[in-house]
Amino acid sequence: PSPIAKQRFLHLKTVPTHYVDILDPGKPNIFVEVHHQNRGMRSPEEAKLIGAVVHEAIVCGVKASEIAVVVPYRAQARLIRQQLTKIALSQQIAALTSVLVNTVESMQGQERDIIIASLTTSDPIHAAQ
Repeated sequence: PSPIAKQRFLHLKTVPTHYVDILDPGKPNIFVEVHHQNRGMRSPEEAKLIGAVVHEAIVCGVKASEIAVVVPYRAQARLIRQQLTKIALSQQIAALTSVLVNTVESMQGQERDIIIASLTTSDPIHAAQ
């Protein structure tokens, strides 16, 4: 990174109680392997994890406007939005529904403090297509 960007860190108002390794400000790039098989354009497993991580980030003080979820398929975007809405209703945190969740093409050129990428596909044949 540029010298200026190298000095930027994620600012949390409180220390996470869940997903500590994922939301560690000292680790700017995290890869989390979500085990699933034969998923094409939708992965409920990834949607559930993403919803939980976004929830924890907001609880720790990250503004919803500073979080984005990038996905390869609109079907996965809908699934993640549904998960965020479900958590928002159960936890009474309306901000969860305003997190940007969209495809790679729609997100091009935008910046956020937290970018979560959902790779979605675990079916080798689907991925090859």
